Amino acid sequence: MDVRAAAQTAKAYIAEVFADEDIDEVGLEEVDFDDQSNLWKITVSFLRPRGEMDRFQAAASGYPAGTPPCVVPSRL
Repeated sequence: MDVRAAAQTAKAYIAEVFADEDIDEVGLEEVDFDDQSNLWKITVSFLRPRGEMDRFQAAASGYPAGTPPCVVPSRL
């Protein structure tokens, strides 16, 4: 598989896995070919709806949802 096909496959996989979470802007971040395993290592990013990020930040930080990111402790 060439790099373009591998990247498209990875992006399509992420879109399918997270289809019920209304993600947006699925994008290619990094591509690396591992000669030893003969596999592509592909990093893909995406955006979640704002409400999802508020809940994630609250759970990760221990602060209530909607707390500005600037007050999230550095221990994260």
